[in-house]
Amino acid sequence: MMEWVLLISWVIIGVLVFLLAYMLKNPEKAEGIAALLSRIFASRSLRFDKAYVALDIQSKLNDFSKTVNSETVDIMPYPAKIEWVKTMNRQTLIENNEIVIKLNGHNEQKKNLVYATVAYVTSGLLPYSRQYIDESIMKSCDLVVTAKLLRKEKRGALEFFFDEFLSPIMKDQPEVKKYTGLMVRLDNHGLLTRILLRELWDVGRRLYPRAPTRSIKQETVDLVEMLGRLVEKRKGVDISPTIETENVKMSIMLIARPEVVASYGIDPYLNYINKCLERGIYTIHILARGPINISVAKVVAQHYENSMKIEKIEETKIPGNKASEGVHILFKERIR
Repeated sequence: MMEWVLLISWVIIGVLVFLLAYMLKNPEKAEGIAALLSRIFASRSLRFDKAYVALDIQSKLNDFSKTVNSETVDIMPYPAKIEWVKTMNRQTLIENNEIVIKLNGHNEQKKNLVYATVAYVTSGLLPYSRQYIDESIMKSCDLVVTAKLLRKEKRGALEFFFDEFLSPIMKDQPEVKKYTGLMVRLDNHGLLTRILLRELWDVGRRLYPRAPTRSIKQETVDLVEMLGRLVEKRKGVDISPTIETENVKMSIMLIARPEVVASYGIDPYLNYINKCLERGIYTIHILARGPINISVAKVVAQHYENSMKIEKIEETKIPGNKASEGVHILFKERIR
């Protein structure tokens, strides 16, 4: 009998240790659990009601930012923290490595979530790059990322965001409307976070804290428009997948034609990358969809794993959605 008691005790201790380690590694999940516990007592106490609302929003925002960051670098590096204030002025600030979002009401959760999401994204997305990015492009990034988060909700939050935020901007700001539509298409191809936001993050990494200039912002326009031409290109039409400006130098190599490998092997892809390196273009994005093309992409990438000029930074899957599952492999200049 005593042996069974000891065994059960050790099992319970093991489970508790596992849960503790899991929650320390995934704090946004701990916030979600805390929100559920607060909800149980929400009807009995205003304090618990507010705690539930705040923790529910925090967990959603932090879970989303973790997912986005897993597709690229830390483009949303700071976790969200909700605080209640009695004044009518909503505020957002970066404090102690957190995005502190101060809200003043909690009766309609969909509105709280939308206000908090807008505040979080407009402060927490690419915080060190924002000043260098063209204003219309940055606003479009904010709108698309906010909608991407709210799309997971089923309580009218996305509709409220469209009515109160997105629609007025689309009506009054044609440039933002143009870039927002383009970024939606990039996102549908899996390129928004992996390429565009990654490259914009890199601009901030290189330039911060230098003062922004008009020419730097124009480079971000050139980047977005090049990506737009790529996703909108028609079959048989050649579009340059390279941008070569003072602060943005990168090329995209799309592996999409198995007949090329059947006829010439991987030499055309190796030659393309080698030419980029000769021109000083050390950021190479390799994209492929479908099992055969993905295999080719990985063989090409393996060829450069011991390169003295570039190194493999990351390899991420691109979800299938309406197309085949894909892969994105990123190479950047090797730091000696």
